[in-house]
Amino acid sequence: MQQRLLKPHTAGRPSGAVPIAHGLVSGPRVQPAAPSARPASGNVTSHPVGARGPACDQASSAGKRFDSLAAYGLARDVLTKQASNIEGNPIEFLDVTEKFWRALRNQKHEPEKKGPKVVTYADELLFPDSASSSSASTSSSPHPHDYDVVICGGTLGLFLATALQLQGWRVAIVEKRLVQGRNQEWNISWGELEVLVELGLLSEEELKGCVISEFNPIRVGFKGGEDIWTQDVLNLGVHPRTLLDSLKRRFHAAGGIIFENTAFKHADVHPDGIKLSLAPGGAAAPVAVGDTNRPNGLTTGGAAPAPSGPVAPRSMTTRLLLDCMGHYSDIVKQIRGRVKPDGMVLVVGGCAEGFPAEANISADLLYSLSHARDDVQLFWEAFPAEGGQARTTYMFAYSDAHPDRPSFEALLDTYFQMLPEYQGIPLDQLKFKRVLFGGFPCYSNGPLAPAFDRVMQIGDASAAQSPLSFGGFGSMMRHLPRLARGLDQALQEDRLARPDLNWLHPYQPSLSASWLFQRSMSLAVGQVAYPPDCPHAPAYYAAAKEAKAAAAAAAVDRAEGFDGLVSTAGERALSLQEAAMEAVEAVAARFAAGSADPADYFHVEQEVPGAGSDRRTPQLASGKAQPAPPKLKKKLFERDFRTAPEWQRLPYTHVNEILGTNFGVMGVLGDRVLKPFLQDTIQLVPLSLSMTGMMLSNPVTVSRVLMQVGPKTLVSWFAHYFALVAYSLGHVLLSPLRGVVPSYSFQRMLDALEYGSGSDYRYHAPAGPAAGAAVSAGRGAPVAAALSAAARSIDGGAATESMDGGDGGDAAGEAGAAGKSEGGSVKGRKAPKQQQPAAEPMPIPVPVAAATAAAAAMAAATMVVGLPGIGPVTLG
Repeated sequence: MQQRLLKPHTAGRPSGAVPIAHGLVSGPRVQPAAPSARPASGNVTSHPVGARGPACDQASSAGKRFDSLAAYGLARDVLTKQASNIEGNPIEFLDVTEKFWRALRNQKHEPEKKGPKVVTYADELLFPDSASSSSASTSSSPHPHDYDVVICGGTLGLFLATALQLQGWRVAIVEKRLVQGRNQEWNISWGELEVLVELGLLSEEELKGCVISEFNPIRVGFKGGEDIWTQDVLNLGVHPRTLLDSLKRRFHAAGGIIFENTAFKHADVHPDGIKLSLAPGGAAAPVAVGDTNRPNGLTTGGAAPAPSGPVAPRSMTTRLLLDCMGHYSDIVKQIRGRVKPDGMVLVVGGCAEGFPAEANISADLLYSLSHARDDVQLFWEAFPAEGGQARTTYMFAYSDAHPDRPSFEALLDTYFQMLPEYQGIPLDQLKFKRVLFGGFPCYSNGPLAPAFDRVMQIGDASAAQSPLSFGGFGSMMRHLPRLARGLDQALQEDRLARPDLNWLHPYQPSLSASWLFQRSMSLAVGQVAYPPDCPHAPAYYAAAKEAKAAAAAAAVDRAEGFDGLVSTAGERALSLQEAAMEAVEAVAARFAAGSADPADYFHVEQEVPGAGSDRRTPQLASGKAQPAPPKLKKKLFERDFRTAPEWQRLPYTHVNEILGTNFGVMGVLGDRVLKPFLQDTIQLVPLSLSMTGMMLSNPVTVSRVLMQVGPKTLVSWFAHYFALVAYSLGHVLLSPLRGVVPSYSFQRMLDALEYGSGSDYRYHAPAGPAAGAAVSAGRGAPVAAALSAAARSIDGGAATESMDGGDGGDAAGEAGAAGKSEGGSVKGRKAPKQQQPAAEPMPIPVPVAAATAAAAAMAAATMVVGLPGIGPVTLG
């Protein structure tokens, strides 16, 4: 089969890993060269090692910009032709998603406006004749309420519902559709899944039966930079339907109740409980944006069987309501009002068959094959699926809800256009089974604090997930032990008022600190400077350049029209007089037509804030209306740099450069620094090492981040960083008292310190030699050894490490080579050992190596020598 003849990127690539396109390229199609000793790479193209690519990414024949791609209609063509293969109704789901995204982009930021009122307070008691709420709160007292806990939203809510049911509480799930996961796999690691066995939700065998794909190694790479390989990060594919079916069996066996096809309508909060009003769901409820990625939950169109559970009543009572209805929950809308999200993660992708088996054994976790286009930086993910029979690919971007952001159809067009270049497979050879798209809002003030007594958000509705991720499954697995433990004590002690529930969603500096990374990976509208003739520049950018060139040409023409370069004063005066007369005549004509003020015509009318809304002008004390406010230019909630000076713009390579620097530093520091970040956990020592190393290795690129994110974001990040320091020290000092002080508030404070500092993260050394070990065993070995020693000094010395028998996270990977680690296993289950390539080690840039070595030494001195009496601060 023909392919573009380019030198593949092989340095540091594990054996059997497939070189994947590192950028859009062009050139004649020729027959491939004769096979070499290296494993076959399939129809894959890439830039040479270290290449920065052309001045601007070459345009594909499918289209040059999002706007032209939307007109091209590639996405609808694929969805229409393969509709019989794809789950659900992709065209209907796309239309629903587009309507939501269009409305969100055009929505005004009006935090003073409230959303739908679905939760209200009632003063009367639900059970006036029963015992007091305190005596009725224990598990041994009478139960006047129908349930102790009702969870609205059954996909992720089923995990917490099962945990609470197994602790003896009476739990019911109310689900608008069916509690039935889709066939699209959830990617996670063994270490994160262990919690399901530890809490008794599943047996080890049941958990293993839900995992249908397991793969290694995992790649991170950015255009123009070197690839980094790691292991055991999102390297499992869990089948959601199988997992949820196993949980439902356990939940039902413990006495739990599931009401499917039942929608939440209203909640009255009484002093002694909550009364819920329910409505028919299922086919009676229209398809909403929350349904687009869960077609198996719909009962319409034959996508799923009809429910077999009990018929829900129209009302029920409960002690506690947990809102797990996702980002678009009506309760969340009531709490947030008409607040626009601070950021968005825009995701499109699909799962398809047709990939060669030899090209479907490794994964991409974060990858870019182009620089910024249309003011967004596109990233890619790819995972083997269905045991290697299919492959899932995602294209995503960190953005905001600016009105000029691209539509999902335009993103899907770009996805289908670039997919053959990315994976090296012609589009017509792929058989798509699922197509995914969605927008995930991000808020800088997450997690969402409870706003009512006896009502709390969990899952995506709580905004507790990292702004860098676009799925709540990993976040639910991380917080499940904390929520199960905290809610159990809250129910026992009847601590269900809003201040008590606030302890379960505390401020987490580790979560808030990640907001800077989300900002640094996103680009504001108008913030990018593109090279000349770049085919991926936005339409406004090209128009502005053309207007500037036309103005310059007109100035030259006017100058050349005079005799020489200087005109006489009389000519200038005549020109001004003619212009003034024309303006006066125009104003007189408009005034004669009925203008109230001729001066109005000398100014461009701007939109009045709040025009067209339902707000009324306040009345003065005399009863007369206030004068109309001055006509001001409409201000967007999102940042807009289209009228900003040129010096405020960033090169279109900026995001790739800053991420290349960041991951280059973390790659040298090893898995102990890299893995927590890849799994959305920010910790003090890895963060300090990385940021210091970045400043020392590439100060110019890092300084551009200060201009990119703005002073407000930067100042708030430093506040979160110092809070992270305080939380890390507080966890070290106070965690020994967990078994001594049983108070609810103190226990929740310990949880806040643990999770807020990222200390809940469990590091698992790789089972076999990690890809990074071979990569840094060459010229970078001396630096890696020095960094390894610094890391061991931070961890308190190798003698204190009983988890992996050695520093398995260092760049040399000594513990992995010795095979002494558990490798993120479940009860000792080891991941398959990966063969190492006979490849040339990846070179480590001298500035990066020197900077990270200095950063390691500084952090070691600060955290060990500078904190006497506290002891070493561990990374895990």
